Amino acid sequence: MDNFLVTIKKHKVSIILAICFWIFAELFVIAPLATTLVDSNATGVFDLGYFIEHYVENIVNVSGIKNCFKSQYIGSFGISTLIFTIFLAVCLGIRIVQGKKKRKL
Repeated sequence: MDNFLVTIKKHKVSIILAICFWIFAELFVIAPLATTLVDSNATGVFDLGYFIEHYVENIVNVSGIKNCFKSQYIGSFGISTLIFTIFLAVCLGIRIVQGKKKRKL
């Protein structure tokens, strides 16, 4: 347990930056992505043109953040958040492991 706390203290900056990046990405990348995915599948067939056009629009107008908590979008937002969180945790874990190996050499 002591080793874990030492590792956390040594990589404090990386962890703080990862958390800040996660919050920023959730608000301005993942929320618009989730709402646009649901909207582009409204007819039952994915429409790539609609997705590209409205994804940028949702980012610029910040409507993705407002809409992501509505009942039709919450499932897509939750899954997108889960996938992104796992990806970011794996990247942070790799960074910490590389830092440990670098110090041992």
